Amino acid sequence: MTNEISAENVIGNIIEELGIGDLPVEAQDRIISQFTENLVKSIALAIMERLPEDKRGEFEKLSEAGEQEKINQFLTAQIPDYQNLVQNEVNSAKEEFKKMVNELT
Repeated sequence: MTNEISAENVIGNIIEELGIGDLPVEAQDRIISQFTENLVKSIALAIMERLPEDKRGEFEKLSEAGEQEKINQFLTAQIPDYQNLVQNEVNSAKEEFKKMVNELT
């Protein structure tokens, strides 16, 4: 048994929370793709709003290198409530998509 969270488990959780499990797989895939894209943009915007201007260049270099562990360490050091920020953005995105799915079904 492992503590790692698999992508399948995360996607399954999102499908369940958004209430889209009864939709065709293709529709689920489109919704998950759009959800993920919107979430990434939302988190990036929230980070840039809170990141000191003099640290943005360093953040961009870390992002280009793609070393997620270093990025997380940097953001945690620069944005005191970083984990809460991410969780709040995830929760907001879920609520937004739940409303959208409810309107479509």
